[in-house]
Order: sequence, then structure tokens, then C-alpha cells
Amino acid sequence: MGWVAEMAGLKRPRNPIIIITGLHGVGKSTFAAPLARQFNLRYVSTGSVFRSIAENKGLTLAQLSELCKKSPDFDREIDNVTLSLLDSGGVVLDSLLAGWFARGVESFKIYLKAPFEERCRRIAAREKKPFEEVVSETLTREDSERKRFVEYYGFNIDDLSIYDIIIDTGSLSQESVGRILKLAVSAYLEEKW
Repeated sequence: MGWVAEMAGLKRPRNPIIIITGLHGVGKSTFAAPLARQFNLRYVSTGSVFRSIAENKGLTLAQLSELCKKSPDFDREIDNVTLSLLDSGGVVLDSLLAGWFARGVESFKIYLKAPFEERCRRIAAREKKPFEEVVSETLTREDSERKRFVEYYGFNIDDLSIYDIIIDTGSLSQESVGRILKLAVSAYLEEKW
């Protein structure tokens, strides 16, 4: 099947790459980790890397996002993880920018979306924070990211044209979304790998 990727002008990694992306609170980790287990692939979350950096520095996510506006060093640290995984594959990558980095790489790019209020409720529950605080932090963080990603990379993260499939996780149950994703990934792997 390598010739299919070559004909499409795509770089072919050694193993499959499944990218799960979307804004904060859409369920990337919720769905990416089980998919990795189901298809015997490694699971990597760049959001976890970002949260770990914030925690190690004693910062909130919004504060670290503000620091990232002034220096690309934190983003580069996460980018290096993403780029190395795009070479080797064998991964389900839970990442906001991986779809953009993988535009020339054979991969299955899934974008998850959900209404803002629903995303904030999920984040508040996960992080055990007051809803109002999460709303403020999420607005600040996402505004910072949109501006930063255009400035640093020229990526408009609101442009969804690069994705193979888009699913609204706010309109169906978690179980239903999981079934849809499993079927879609299975079809991709059968056809391309």
C-alpha cells in the first residue's frame, strides 16, 4: 500500500498515525486513549505535555499560554515530540497542531468539536475547578493559541479543511462517538495499511 501514499505525494511513516484533535474539552483524551488500546498503537497527548510544563512551573494553563506568546520555546518542546512521532508512526496522537504538521504525512486526521459551554463543563469537572474560572481560562488560552499559531506557524486552527472526519462530541453519547471513531479508524487501517 506504500504506493498509494506515494501517488498522493504523502510521506509514509513506518507505522500508522491516527491524529485526534480539537479545542480543549472536546474529548480528545477520552477517545484517543481507548483507540490506541483497541488498535495496539501508542497513545501520546501533547496537551498532557503542556499541562505538565505548567504544573512544573507553578503556572495555570492561561499563564503558560501568556508566556508562550513571548517565547516559542515551550511550543518548540511540544513540536519536537510531535515531529518525531510523525516520522515513526505507530501512534494515536492527541494534539491540537498535529494535523497541521502532518499535512504531508500519510495519517488519519480526526477533528472533534463540541459547544463552548459543554467543553468548559467537561474541563471544570476534570480539573475540579469552578466553571467561571474555566470559562475565563479557556477563552484566554484559546485566544492566545489562535494568535500564536498564526504568528509562529501560519496555521489557522479554525480551518477544518485538512481533516478527514469531523465529529461533534456534544451531540451524541460518549459510547456512540466511540463506536463511530472505532469504525472510522478500522476502515482507514484496512484501506491504507
